[in-house]
Amino acid sequence: MRDRGSQVWGALLIVVGVVLLLGSLGVLGGLVPFIWGLLFGAAGVVFLYVFLRRYDNWWAIFPAMTLLGVGSVIVIDAAAPPGGAAWSGGLLLAFLALAFWIVYLRLRDAWWPLIPAGVLTTLALVATVSPWIGGFASGGIFFLGMGVTFLVVSVVRTPEGRLKWALIPAGILLLVGALLLAQAVRAFAYLWAIALVVVGAYLLFRAATSRPAD
Repeated sequence: MRDRGSQVWGALLIVVGVVLLLGSLGVLGGLVPFIWGLLFGAAGVVFLYVFLRRYDNWWAIFPAMTLLGVGSVIVIDAAAPPGGAAWSGGLLLAFLALAFWIVYLRLRDAWWPLIPAGVLTTLALVATVSPWIGGFASGGIFFLGMGVTFLVVSVVRTPEGRLKWALIPAGILLLVGALLLAQAVRAFAYLWAIALVVVGAYLLFRAATSRPAD
């Protein structure tokens, strides 16, 4: 097994060296980004194979997804028209998030992968949609995603029981996200004004109906 791994990595290093040499000589031309993307993808597949072979090799999914993500981004940036690869950053974050989701599904008894998985998934979504939406909407999506992440943590069964403490950050983050989204759709000003009117009317009603103190 060790000899096979050495053979694979040795072959990859030779290919990388040849690509560097040919790229420096200008032989490959515009094919260089695609070749680099394939090489990163091949290295990712090697780590993916290590991950799939043994249960204890869950760590290998992180370099696997990272290398596959980087390879995908390189190919997309090279193939897409100008401005067409604006979402490639979100794609890389999605690969990283997928690594943590896979680790959680593999370990099951460990809840800690849920937090980075949710954070990276949220960041991937924000990075993808932010060029087309405003700052308040992006912030709202980010806080809502974080809130949902902690909400999921609070309901997942663990060997220690349910993690009810996660409901506190979940509630705060969901509230902040809702307020930012309300501001993004220009509804916050109306809601704030209505809330002030309701509170003021309640105070006046309470003052008018309460008995004077003796």
